[in-house]
Amino acid sequence: MTTPLQAWAPLFQARAASHAQHRHPGNDLGVLAREALAGGLLTGKYRPGTRFTDAAHTRSRRAIDELDRRLEAAERIRETEVPDGIAMAAWALAWCLQHPAVTAVIPGGKSVDQIAANAKAADLNLIPDDHPQAAAT
Repeated sequence: MTTPLQAWAPLFQARAASHAQHRHPGNDLGVLAREALAGGLLTGKYRPGTRFTDAAHTRSRRAIDELDRRLEAAERIRETEVPDGIAMAAWALAWCLQHPAVTAVIPGGKSVDQIAANAKAADLNLIPDDHPQAAAT
């Protein structure tokens, strides 16, 4: 059975894996993970059925079925992967930071509080040895 994170992970791992060869220390290159919070869908703020109506925002331009699929996957991740007491956004950023091909994560933020919360992800070690993410190392 595929876990929710395994279903979501290919969205992030495909690019990282394709660039992993460049992470060789002699190349001085790495992968920058942008959109690590999937356009806000991995922040924990939105639930399945959420609709975005601001035409100026990219989330409102997604097809409804695609948005629903991503929100349902994000909800399953929140329920099954994110430990109690840890913000989903920090967990998602830590997950990206712990990928062996990723050099840096570019999460963005709209407020000082969001940026401070995002920075806490650097201190999290949330990937257990038996987790699919650990298998990538």
